[in-house]
Amino acid sequence: MRNLVESQRMLRRVTGQYTRLVHEPSTSSGRTRGISCLTTSLGIPIYEAVLFPTVQVIGLIRTAQFQLPKRCVKCHRSSANQETFVAHSFWPLPLNWIKWYTQMPYCREHSAAGYPGAVLRCGALNTDRCMIYCLAISELFVTELTERARVGEMSPPWVAFPGSVPHFRWGQGIQQGWWTNGWEMFWKSLSVNEQAAYMQRWHAPTEWRSYLFGENRPEPANNENVGQAD
Repeated sequence: MRNLVESQRMLRRVTGQYTRLVHEPSTSSGRTRGISCLTTSLGIPIYEAVLFPTVQVIGLIRTAQFQLPKRCVKCHRSSANQETFVAHSFWPLPLNWIKWYTQMPYCREHSAAGYPGAVLRCGALNTDRCMIYCLAISELFVTELTERARVGEMSPPWVAFPGSVPHFRWGQGIQQGWWTNGWEMFWKSLSVNEQAAYMQRWHAPTEWRSYLFGENRPEPANNENVGQAD
């Protein structure tokens, strides 16, 4: 959550009622997924995720082809409608200036009436990086959205943030979230050989090779199968 006023505004938008955080978000059960559980004064958990999609998913978002999970945002049941995420991005304006996305999937029992049950918004959208903020009552919806956003590979830091170096300002702003909740998780999911292939495919500068591999920089097992980045 960004701040108290912003958190209350978003929670009220999700639940349709005035509510507040009882204590700080807990991420112990969802740290590897990047999902936080918020305890509210209503006594119901709200799930929050800040996602940094892969290059493939960004392409779908930019062309309005990225489909949201067919999962009701108010419960765990399958939804009766399939919605496609349409991002409204005005980069480089702050995230709280970005328009909310309002079309959500609901089961036959639920609808947007009363309260939407979830909020989605997108910021910092370009060809190499993107941030999606999600807040929803259904943990399963947030989990499936997170999994869909991570299909494929992320662009490397020297591409997502042109001119950046290993000791760039990764500890503040969008750079921190992108590194911690996005690229670093993707990078650690690769084997050593996959990392080497990735570095070659994305034409990693020497300083980045040294930073990520040190003196032990392995080569891909089969260079003939290493393609070029789009």
